[in-house]
Amino acid sequence: MNKYKILIQADKLKQIVPIPHEFEHKELEVIISLPQRKKIDPRKYSDIFHISKDEIDRDLMIIRDEWERNGR
Repeated sequence: MNKYKILIQADKLKQIVPIPHEFEHKELEVIISLPQRKKIDPRKYSDIFHISKDEIDRDLMIIRDEWERNGR
């Protein structure tokens, strides 16, 4: 479900969002929807770093060791 519909009195909604004058004192239908997720193509970013998995693992190990030494 990515949309929600509700009927509400404009006077109540006016406290939250600006309501045009011609909508005042009427019942309004409010539709709330979730924004569409952006689709990310991971292949687009595959060559952004030229770092091997071993290098990344080594760096993470160093960071983790520092973290442990410093008592988190």
